[in-house]
Amino acid sequence: MCLCNRQDQVETLSKWCDAVPRDLPSFYDLSLVAALKYGGVPNQSHSKDCLLNCMTGLVFFTKKFANIAVCRILVDAMSKFSSQDCTEDQKQAAIDKFCDIYKCFLRLNCPVGNSLWQSQQTRRYFSSGFILEADALCDAFQRLFVKGDDNKISITQMSWEAKMMILRAATKKGQAICAAMEAEPAAKKAKKRKSSEIETSRLKPAPSSSDPQGAIPQQDNKE
Repeated sequence: MCLCNRQDQVETLSKWCDAVPRDLPSFYDLSLVAALKYGGVPNQSHSKDCLLNCMTGLVFFTKKFANIAVCRILVDAMSKFSSQDCTEDQKQAAIDKFCDIYKCFLRLNCPVGNSLWQSQQTRRYFSSGFILEADALCDAFQRLFVKGDDNKISITQMSWEAKMMILRAATKKGQAICAAMEAEPAAKKAKKRKSSEIETSRLKPAPSSSDPQGAIPQQDNKE
């Protein structure tokens, strides 16, 4: 599905994995960790498992590589974009792809403030380009929002510190754009509802003198 660019189908597969219960290998693995650390049983939904951790289970494996497949499709689409010679429609399409890549990063369930990014293993993986979702987000951020070729450094040539600085800026930008996109339909819907109410009030006929509801009650003058 990745080779055929079937992004929707791969995302659907990932959603199915979130909907099914945690499988037994993953449950046994997490139960051991929970018993050693907390002396209890795992109560966290597997949809919140960090995909950067090494875990067992078919569901975890499927979610991890489905997310990578979606990210590869988006990386291929973004590789054709250049901010130097692009139309407004092409730039908006690239921003939509940037938001999709940001959502891939969110599905890792490991925000940039997580201490896991400071571990030696994750630092080594990130520096070596083994975390595709983070590299793709940094690259898309540079393509869209970093002006001038002199200011752009290849992701593969960056140190861990430089990558983390770009990643923090990219996640902040992605959060702002996605929030604006989610708020826009709600604002349009509220504006449409208000316009409809104003139009309805204009079309509503005014009460006439013959209308019993609009007539002014007369008082009987009794002498």
